[in-house]
Amino acid sequence: MRSHQHHLRSTLPKISSPIGCRSQGPSSFDGSVQSESLMSYEDPGTTPPKSEEEAERGAQGELSNASRKQREDMGDLADSADRKQQGALDAREFDRQFEEIVKELTEPDLNHPEIGDAIRRLREVLEYNAPGGKRNRGLSVIASFRELSRPQTPDAESVQRALVVGWCIELLQAFFLVADDIMDASVTRRGQPCWYKRGGVGLDAINDSFLLEAVIYRLLKRYCRAQPCYLNLIELFLETSYQTELGQALDLMTAQPDRIDLTRFTEER
Repeated sequence: MRSHQHHLRSTLPKISSPIGCRSQGPSSFDGSVQSESLMSYEDPGTTPPKSEEEAERGAQGELSNASRKQREDMGDLADSADRKQQGALDAREFDRQFEEIVKELTEPDLNHPEIGDAIRRLREVLEYNAPGGKRNRGLSVIASFRELSRPQTPDAESVQRALVVGWCIELLQAFFLVADDIMDASVTRRGQPCWYKRGGVGLDAINDSFLLEAVIYRLLKRYCRAQPCYLNLIELFLETSYQTELGQALDLMTAQPDRIDLTRFTEER
């Protein structure tokens, strides 16, 4: 029996403990082993400690990355602040440019013996209907122009041209609004009576809206005729007017209270 047991032990494979593990007691009856495993640094699942030189290089790299990120953030903040400051300056210059536009369009003919009265009417129409809004459309022109010009700084003549084109957009909007207020029988616009509601104006405002549109093309001719973009600008303003007027026609067709036909509104149109 002993020889048989000895033979059995000799034939069983030897089981060695993992590196760094030592047993602290026998197995319990439930099969759990009451032991503590101590992993050595040579275990492939762990990372050996860095030398002082490697640790120092790593710390320097982290500091360098943090410093670079800080510089980038500061640069972004400074750039954002510059843009805001430039935007405020452009807004003031935009308002001053309107005063110049009114003078250019009216002063030469104010005392003209034949058209002087009409020119004075034009000045009144411009001053009442063009300013007073948020000016987002016009200001976006100069802001976009500056962005597209980066990193170069645009010259004063180009900036003035962009300001004038911005006011052409505002004049186009004013033309639409004066006419729209008549068609919609509106009462106020931008916190004041609609132009056609002013004393002595009435339906003469229809022709006044035409004047607002006409001066757009006089300004484009004066400031942009020698530029390669001149024809494109003319076509863009004309196409915008056409598309807007088509939209207004649809609005008028569907807004009549005595002709509401919901069957015309489908998923296809």
